[in-house]
Amino acid sequence: MPGVSFSRAHVCSGTETVLAGHASPRSVVFEKQMEGVPTVNLISVGSAQNVIATNVTSSGFDIILSLDGTNDKNASFDIHYTAIYYRVD
Repeated sequence: MPGVSFSRAHVCSGTETVLAGHASPRSVVFEKQMEGVPTVNLISVGSAQNVIATNVTSSGFDIILSLDGTNDKNASFDIHYTAIYYRVD
């Protein structure tokens, strides 16, 4: 219909596991490239580390950890991410 705009959201989510000794940045590649640059939200699970997304593109992003690796050699934690690109036609 003329004059009506439609919107579409592209969403990609997943989990990255960080093991002891892993350093940042860590690259994440989306399963399918998005039509534009998404907003990426990260949550660290099982750790008090702060995590941020940098170098965000339509095909992925890098994760930066507040501390490289972990203090416990057997420790690991997960980083859950959600990337959303919202397109307005």
